[in-house]
Amino acid sequence: MAAGGLEELDYYHGLLPREDLPVLLSKEGDYLLRCSQVKAGEDRRTILSMAYSVDGKIKQGHYIITQEREPPNHYTIDKTLSKPTVDLLVQEYKTRRVPLKKEVPSTVLQNAVTRPSWELRADFVHTGKKLGDGEFGDVHQGKLKQLMGPGLPSKEIDVAIKVARKDIISKEKIKEVMKEARLMRDFDHPNVVKIYGVVVERDPLMIVMELVDGGGLDKYLRTNAARITPAERLCIIQDAAWGIEYLHHKRIIHRDLAARNCLIVNDHGRNLVKISDFGLSREGDAYAMKTVRKVPIRWLAPETIQTFIYTAKSDVWAYGILAWEVYTSGEEPYAGLPNAHIKQKIVAGELLELPASAGADVIKLIKVQCWEKDPVRRISMSQVACKLEAMNGRTPPPVQESSVRKGVHAAPAEPPRKLPTARRTKSRTREEPSRQMTSGRIPQNKRARGP
Repeated sequence: MAAGGLEELDYYHGLLPREDLPVLLSKEGDYLLRCSQVKAGEDRRTILSMAYSVDGKIKQGHYIITQEREPPNHYTIDKTLSKPTVDLLVQEYKTRRVPLKKEVPSTVLQNAVTRPSWELRADFVHTGKKLGDGEFGDVHQGKLKQLMGPGLPSKEIDVAIKVARKDIISKEKIKEVMKEARLMRDFDHPNVVKIYGVVVERDPLMIVMELVDGGGLDKYLRTNAARITPAERLCIIQDAAWGIEYLHHKRIIHRDLAARNCLIVNDHGRNLVKISDFGLSREGDAYAMKTVRKVPIRWLAPETIQTFIYTAKSDVWAYGILAWEVYTSGEEPYAGLPNAHIKQKIVAGELLELPASAGADVIKLIKVQCWEKDPVRRISMSQVACKLEAMNGRTPPPVQESSVRKGVHAAPAEPPRKLPTARRTKSRTREEPSRQMTSGRIPQNKRARGP
């Protein structure tokens, strides 16, 4: 609903889903406008979301704004008030201090919440040539206009832009995309892809990230197999280790570490590796997979195959497979084997073999420590990074020493802790992954939710 000039209102947040609201609507009386679309192709509804209090606890309320026939083109929430524009309707509620929910006095509008810096204006983002495509949509090279402050000239920077296909934009897809963007907002590390923000005020939905112009690590390894030196391969796995160590410090489990999800950028004459693709990532110490969906079985730790549970230690196992990819120039792990056979080999401890060119120290680090079957005894990512530093003499990025490790450079073994276990049943229910672990589908939630 573009009537009433919604996009020009600084408190209009477009397709922002309700999962992003608790951070924005934190005080009683905070409010904003947004829109909601349940299914692709359906009309969107304008929503007035606000924070109110009940017994001292902040809650969020969501109120659909509709257009009336009489008087013509007026907007209303419950026919108590109506105005010719959405903004005038909101201001009327605010000025007259009319509760949006009559039985809850605290539902009075007080403070309009404007767009934060990570909600980018569509007019500031300009797409250029297409770089590729994916499930979400096309990826373009482009420009982002950045405002530097009052009285200062703006500047444009090169960016990569994920542009959503209109035919797939539904409420669930928006939630999925915004979950990834939400995780990435606080990332600030040279070995992790940075996000600048999202465009949600109007179609198309866009995610704007730093431009990493060297392409995927998997392609780089295969294309340059004969030219990559042992020293460069060690630098590659060191970069990846620093990036993952940082993510684990932020309590992020990546869940999809592989060469295909790392990018290469030229940094002052040398290649720098950046961890990317956070579509499966989760925040927390452990994540139990509860729905049927595709997962990359060739990179799974044995405990994940058996319990469907991911931790930072399962990332360490996957990192070992990533290192194997680096030293085999991008070969596929367990190439040619069916999924059932791969699962058996991983659970039985039949490990991949690294080439002798990796060197005895790297081989021991990966095979003995990263691929330790017991996740409690398995090495941590901080320990991996420190051991690699000792091998190649490289100095970690400043953020590693200043905030990630905080004086634990020696990285002592983590205290044992009991990992959660998943309930197993004789028959596979929708709460379990598929037996193939690569051909599942996420069931739709049958219970409808509000806007």
